[in-house]
Amino acid sequence: MTRRLSRRVQITCRPVRNEVGVFLRTVEEEMLRWREQFQVVLNHEEPPKPCEVQPSDELNIRTGHITRDEIKSSIKNLKNRKAPGCDNIPPDAIKAGGDTSDKVLLNLCNRIWSEETMYHRSGRRVC
Repeated sequence: MTRRLSRRVQITCRPVRNEVGVFLRTVEEEMLRWREQFQVVLNHEEPPKPCEVQPSDELNIRTGHITRDEIKSSIKNLKNRKAPGCDNIPPDAIKAGGDTSDKVLLNLCNRIWSEETMYHRSGRRVC
């Protein structure tokens, strides 16, 4: 409705051109052109000498438990007035929870991190 009132036109799809640059007129022609394009892009020979990647200790990635500071920082970065996710908890409620939210999320995240498993509240394994 807003777009209509503002008279802004948004192009939702762009026409497809063939190899020569002529616009295709039918959906079937467009689908054939896309098939040709992906066959060229995806079907190529492997390089004669694959790249060798040497392991490095320079990344310095911490893989230990999640810290309270990380949780606080993540909560602080949540956007206000957004719709809740699949847990039905809006970001504003998590922020309003203060230290309680920090503590609960810290325990939950570290448990998921160490067990490498998540469970639904019904007890069913999610992943």
